[in-house]
Amino acid sequence: MERKNKINLAVVFVVVSFIVFMLSYRGGERKFVESISSDSLTAMGKVTNVERPYKHGIAVSYFFEVEGFRYNSEVESSRYAPVENSLIGRNFPVVYKKSNPRVNYILIVEDDYRMFGRRITPEPF
Repeated sequence: MERKNKINLAVVFVVVSFIVFMLSYRGGERKFVESISSDSLTAMGKVTNVERPYKHGIAVSYFFEVEGFRYNSEVESSRYAPVENSLIGRNFPVVYKKSNPRVNYILIVEDDYRMFGRRITPEPF
């Protein structure tokens, strides 16, 4: 009986820890989105590379140009796993901070568009 209580306590601890992690992650993501959205413009970016740095995530490298300057960037997300093989060479909108284009985010899947309140529908894969 005591062992079962310890196991239940461990399960509760893991679940609570996961919830706290997800809330803090979403909070950080929301702050990032707000920091761009308050002062944002959009440019077209081109995907140059796709890698799988960890089991379920995809790292997408891309570039875009603003006023003749090229900005290289990368974003990692598990959201891109289903479409990873069709990204290289494709163009997608990039939302960037007008005052600092190095702060940017490429909009690849529907969740990206929603996150930035964009009504653009991505091309089907």
